[in-house]
Amino acid sequence: MSERRVYLLDCDKTSRSRIRRLLEREKFIVRTFSSYWDFKDEFTTLKPGCVLIEPSKKIDKNIENIKFLHDSRSDICIILLYNNFSIKDAVRMMKSGVIEIINKEWSDDEITEYIRNSVDELLKNIPKIRVKEYAESLISQLSERQYEILKHISFGKLNKNIAFETGLSVRTIEMHRNNILKKLNVRSIGDALQIFFIHLGAEYPDDEIAA
Repeated sequence: MSERRVYLLDCDKTSRSRIRRLLEREKFIVRTFSSYWDFKDEFTTLKPGCVLIEPSKKIDKNIENIKFLHDSRSDICIILLYNNFSIKDAVRMMKSGVIEIINKEWSDDEITEYIRNSVDELLKNIPKIRVKEYAESLISQLSERQYEILKHISFGKLNKNIAFETGLSVRTIEMHRNNILKKLNVRSIGDALQIFFIHLGAEYPDDEIAA
């Protein structure tokens, strides 16, 4: 198992000391940041891990910050540490990217277990996350027309059928197919389709990721 990392943000001194003590006892690597802005300055260079935030009363600002973190990196998970806020606000937080909400009044064992499970789930999924990000980067190099043709190919359509539906010649479709292979850096349409399906979020075997 990779190193379990947790980043503590905006927590009050009591909460920060308690959480740090609990996690370091379980061999977590813990870093604390006095504010969201201090964390944001280093955000892009930090290793994958869990961000534990104690939200302020400014819910809309919290949601804005959480959404930025969630949208910017897929190899972190966000947990909220709270004492009391409404179900409505909790739902809004979850929709913005929070994966777990922990009550400060829970026992030490409960808090530790929830954080451990969240971090372990993240670490387990990182290989798949990396593969999907790579597929996205390749697919983004395709032109709109190339993407359209690859989509037709994914439905099992022949060149002549694609040509008819797009109003292009068969020769032009063949040219686009060759350019798709070059841009995706693969030798076969089968490999190109695998990248395309990963881009769409399709499941793929774990042994292929590890290969």
